[in-house]
Amino acid sequence: MDKVKFITRLEAAKSGLPISVVPLFITKYPEFNTYKRKSRLTNVVQGKVQDVDILNKLEELAEILKPI
Repeated sequence: MDKVKFITRLEAAKSGLPISVVPLFITKYPEFNTYKRKSRLTNVVQGKVQDVDILNKLEELAEILKPI
């Protein structure tokens, strides 16, 4: 996936999530509650690195929190 498409999808997912998405994400996906994976998650949320798996999980979380 190219960077522009990744960032576009990331920003769309982040718009449906609260500001403090990392703790919420870790509550939903406890396997990310390690230093290394939490750091990776934070870098993806900030747009520093690309990880499609984390992006898909962020989009899924945004869909769950979407108002009816």
